[in-house]
Amino acid sequence: MLHQVSYAQGIEIRAPISEEFAEILTPAAMDFVALLEWTFRERHGELLQRRARRQSEIDAGKMPDFLPETAHIRESDWSVAPVPADLQDRRVSITGPAERKMIINALSSGAKVFMADFEDSLSPPWEGTIQGQLNLRDAIKRTCTGYLGYPFENGASKMAVSVRFLCHLPNEEMAIYFSSTISCLRGGRISQVASTHASGN
Repeated sequence: MLHQVSYAQGIEIRAPISEEFAEILTPAAMDFVALLEWTFRERHGELLQRRARRQSEIDAGKMPDFLPETAHIRESDWSVAPVPADLQDRRVSITGPAERKMIINALSSGAKVFMADFEDSLSPPWEGTIQGQLNLRDAIKRTCTGYLGYPFENGASKMAVSVRFLCHLPNEEMAIYFSSTISCLRGGRISQVASTHASGN
């Protein structure tokens, strides 16, 4: 069953929204996507152009090297931030698509960490990605059931999310003022806003 959702001016969903998808594609979540789009659209375009130029240089034989303007950083005394306490123990870690069966199996397996992947292991079409958001939300709430009645064990696994980064693919199903959004904005982020908004936090 399709669902009608009213968004702020300039925000458009060009794909069908089921009643379940509407739980993720809330006005608050789409306002957040619009904010990210406006903030990073110009910079995203610049980075894609820079990446294309860099690829041309590599094709011409110029190999990657350290930037001379960052030499002072490499030569200084520095260290990275410590690993968060929840991720200190990663002796057994599982990575897989943000699909319901995968999440249930991974979080019930006894593995220390499950990495929910919105990149190469998950097909990028609209339905798979938004369903992945629903699956993440339900996993966070410990209500991720529904796979042939398969039980969701409340194990000790921690869940991390791998999202798409500098993605060159436009997201044709979402538009902000007539322009398609950056596709990496839709993976792994919207469910955070929807879950927070629903819980009142």
